[in-house]
Amino acid sequence: MMLAYQYSGENIENCIFEIKYDGARIIAECSNGNVKLTGRENDKTKNYPEIVDELKKLNINATFDGEMCIFKNGKSEFSELQKREHIIDKRKINIMSMTKPATYMVFDIISLGNIDCRNKTLMERKEILKEIFSKINSERIKMVEYKESINELMSYAKENGLEGIMIKRKDSVYEDKRSNAWLKLKFIEEQDFEIYGYTNETREVSALILGKDGKFYSRVNFCFGNSLYKFWVEKLKNITTDEVPFETDIPKSTKIYWVKPIYTAKVRFMQQYENGKLRQPILIDINEKDIN
Repeated sequence: MMLAYQYSGENIENCIFEIKYDGARIIAECSNGNVKLTGRENDKTKNYPEIVDELKKLNINATFDGEMCIFKNGKSEFSELQKREHIIDKRKINIMSMTKPATYMVFDIISLGNIDCRNKTLMERKEILKEIFSKINSERIKMVEYKESINELMSYAKENGLEGIMIKRKDSVYEDKRSNAWLKLKFIEEQDFEIYGYTNETREVSALILGKDGKFYSRVNFCFGNSLYKFWVEKLKNITTDEVPFETDIPKSTKIYWVKPIYTAKVRFMQQYENGKLRQPILIDINEKDIN
C-alpha cells in the first residue's frame, strides 16, 4: 500500500490533485470471481458485503486501491463508516449494508490480469482505470476524479468542509511504502486529548469531555459501534472519580461523570479557535495514555 507524506511546501508542478475522502483505505483484490478487501491492518471482506457483490459483478481480475466511504448529504462521513468498521455480527453487517451502504472510491490500480501496473506511471494507471470505469455503471464502485489545477479543487474542498486534497506526481510509480511522490494537504486537523469525563444525556456514555493539562477543550460525541462502545463504557465506568479536573470553564451538562485521565482520545476537527475550543470534533480512537 502506497502512503503519502504531509504536504509542507514542496514543488507541485507536474502533479494532479484529488479530493481526500474521509474514509478507510482499502485494497480490493478481484480474482476469478473472488474478492478480498484488505485495510491497513486486517481483512475487511466481511465488513462490506455490498461492495464485494458489486466487485464480483465487474467480472475482472484486477487489484484496486481506494477509499471506503459512507456519504451523507454528498460528503464522506468518517463517523458513519466507523459504526460499520467494528461490527462482527453477520446479521448486523447485512442490515448496515442496506441502511448505511458504503461506496468504494477507486483512485489507483495495482494489477490488471497478469500485468503488474506498479511500474507504470500514475497517468498510465489512470488511463487504465478510465478504460475500466467507462464500462461500469455502479452506485457503490466509483472512480475518483482528478484535476490538473489545485485552485479550483481547493476552493471546493474548503467550501464543502472536506478533509483535504491529495497531491500526486504524474510520473510516479506505485510504491508499497510511504513516498513523497504522494502528498496530503489536510484541512482537517488531528490531535490527541486527555479524557476527563463523560456525559449520559441519551445513553450510558453520550459524549466525552476532553482537555489537556487540566484545561477543558471540547466535548465529542461517543460514536463507536456497539461492541467497541460497550468495551469503552466499562473501561470508563471503572475509573470514575469525584475530583473535578477543571478549576474554571467547566462544561455545562445535566450530569458529568469525571474520570481519571489515563486514556487519550484521537480527535479530528475542522478548526481550533484561539480559546482552544474545537470546531466539529469527531472521535477517531481511544488509547491508553503514554506516560513516558
